[in-house]
Amino acid sequence: MRTSFLLIFALGVLGYITLSSKMGGVGTVNGTEAAGTPGPGTTTCAGCHFGGTFNPTTTIDIKNSSGTSVTQVTADSIYDVTVTIAAGNGTPSTHGFQAIFLSDSANTNIGTFQNLGTGQTTKTFANGRIAVEHNTPSSSNTFAFKWKAPAYCPGGTATLYVFGLATNGSNTTTGDIGDGHTKQVTVVSSTPSALAQTPSNVLDINLFPNPVVTDLNLSMELKADAEYLLSIFGSNGQKISTQNFNGNAGNNRMTLNVNEFAAGTYRIVLQDENGARVSKSFVKF
Repeated sequence: MRTSFLLIFALGVLGYITLSSKMGGVGTVNGTEAAGTPGPGTTTCAGCHFGGTFNPTTTIDIKNSSGTSVTQVTADSIYDVTVTIAAGNGTPSTHGFQAIFLSDSANTNIGTFQNLGTGQTTKTFANGRIAVEHNTPSSSNTFAFKWKAPAYCPGGTATLYVFGLATNGSNTTTGDIGDGHTKQVTVVSSTPSALAQTPSNVLDINLFPNPVVTDLNLSMELKADAEYLLSIFGSNGQKISTQNFNGNAGNNRMTLNVNEFAAGTYRIVLQDENGARVSKSFVKF
């Protein structure tokens, strides 16, 4: 009797896990990047879902606060993203998706997903990339969420990778089919005119040693006595630290302890009181 009960219980657990794996997003359930992103260990939802005849087309629309579709976004601003999965044949029972935003130069996570819709969730992978995906399949073919552009984007451009899925609702992987799509945006500063010219008060920055292990020395050549803002950004564009300091005309020196930083590439951005900036990159070993 006890053996039968345990067998039934085990089968029930297995059935629940199997059913959950067919309903939840592949990132959450299997820890898999399936949006078609570049890099080892990545794939698309088509790796498991196949055989369907819906012939879907996935599209991406990114709109600013005025409701205008854009391909240029402003740093630190929030945008509305809509993913639509339109079937070319038949009527899918449910839909799913996964989306990941990466900087083009480093293929690292860029910006942040916000205000997720009902039935959506985020998944953080071991490589630091973050996906937004369906948590439960949706009868709607549209998924909407917000994305906040990073304060700094390495290389200036980023791409949203999306794979949309049209399913027959059988809770199996057969009879489903998907389609991938990408959309590139250019990330500009909130003060682009200032970035396009030589900063009025900041003449130059030198960093040493570079690469660095513990202490990074900054030598800053400034034109005027003023207050300056010094910020450090990671390769994913996220701001790590910021500090104000009173600089003097001429050469100014500062030492930053970066011992606790993870190995990788970072960028120092020095901004004067007029909003003009210069930046330099360094590598942390």
